[in-house]
Amino acid sequence: MGSILIVDMLPVVRAGLRVVLNEIGMATTVHEAHNAQEALKYAASDLELVIVDPAMPGMNPISFVQQLRKQVANVPILFFGDHSAGFFASVAAKLGVNGYLGKLSDEKTIAATIQIVLGGMQCFPRNKGEDPLPEKMQLLTQKEMTVLLLLRQGLRNKDIARKLYLSEKTISAHKQSILMKLGIGAIAQTSGNEPQLGLYDEDSVPRPSGSGGLFLVAAAH
Repeated sequence: MGSILIVDMLPVVRAGLRVVLNEIGMATTVHEAHNAQEALKYAASDLELVIVDPAMPGMNPISFVQQLRKQVANVPILFFGDHSAGFFASVAAKLGVNGYLGKLSDEKTIAATIQIVLGGMQCFPRNKGEDPLPEKMQLLTQKEMTVLLLLRQGLRNKDIARKLYLSEKTISAHKQSILMKLGIGAIAQTSGNEPQLGLYDEDSVPRPSGSGGLFLVAAAH
């Protein structure tokens, strides 16, 4: 059994995941990191799973996944978040991440999802089919996805342009393309305390329960 990396800013979350991993016999070597920069120090060939909060402060999930996969190709990654489940599940699918799980999930669901991902499968919240936006998210390019994530954080066009070394005109063009592809009129800003998606209604993503029946599971590509 190789190592498992938990990336979350909250010690209580990391401790909780350790308990679950221990209960299913997978806590031989567990590394913890409180941010992306620290996490990448643990990227090694024996890494078998990375569990990461994609929405924690300072985290750019697109950049993190790209850098991690450069260092450890094909390592399974599970997004473990507490807000904007539908949005980040769509981001995960676009990036080729192996699954998304909400932090409100019970221990049985967390354990089952970890085992599914380690078994080479993908695991995501089931979409009832009433919300077309998760599917539309797949139309975005990675650059547009990056711009969208930054816009949701409240950054202005000029701030994003500076951050991505692009012109404001280019950022404006990306923004218009995002709005057109998603069929929305505006991009809502989100905060760490606001459990709304900013793009579409959270009711389209079921709450986890002990039944374990809330996931669409498919073989990884």
